[in-house]
Amino acid sequence: MVFRFALAPYSLNQLLRQHWSVRRKQKRCWAVLLLVAMNEHGFSPKGKFAPKMRLKLTITRKRRLDRDNLVGGCKPLIDAIKDAGIIRDDSPGWLDLEVEQQIGSPMTVIEISESTGGKR
Repeated sequence: MVFRFALAPYSLNQLLRQHWSVRRKQKRCWAVLLLVAMNEHGFSPKGKFAPKMRLKLTITRKRRLDRDNLVGGCKPLIDAIKDAGIIRDDSPGWLDLEVEQQIGSPMTVIEISESTGGKR
């Protein structure tokens, strides 16, 4: 399943400068966007019954970020995906995570599929 959004998550540096309430609002924003997209695609969350999943995030921004800044900034998005019941947990035992970046207008592409690495 693929979701596309015309915005990109904050970088980790931007997140760390924000008040905790701003970080919480960003996570809630992602959660609402995901729930609407899931409803449009007819996807029903599996929550605690979800198998090990593969999550590929492609973040497009105007300029390239260093790896830790890119991946750390995706935490509110990954937490929203977990809270929406798409993935069981964001630990390596339950999630194969891949984060890429491209240069261009802000966009986030989320690709979700079952992991071929087997279950925990």
